[in-house]
Amino acid sequence: MSLYRLVVLLSRPLLRVCFRPRVSGIEHVPRSGGSVVAANHLSGFDIWAVAYSLSSRNLRNMAKNQLFRRRFLGPLVRWMGDRQDRRVWTGLKRFMEN
Repeated sequence: MSLYRLVVLLSRPLLRVCFRPRVSGIEHVPRSGGSVVAANHLSGFDIWAVAYSLSSRNLRNMAKNQLFRRRFLGPLVRWMGDRQDRRVWTGLKRFMEN
């Protein structure tokens, strides 16, 4: 079991008690196979909301580059299986070359 799955499973009851979330639209997410879920970020809590609603799936998150460079947070996000978003860096490199 990955660290991500463990955190999701342990935090789900706490989230249910504290926030009583309601999930809608889950019927549009396929039960198996790949899919992309894009959340509009309103706060740092958004990842917990997505993880709560899709706790039966093994999710992979995409995180911005800066998180991977942090001393303590970088190893944690790597360990949880997050993927690094390289779009900004690639775009900046292209801009600087021209």
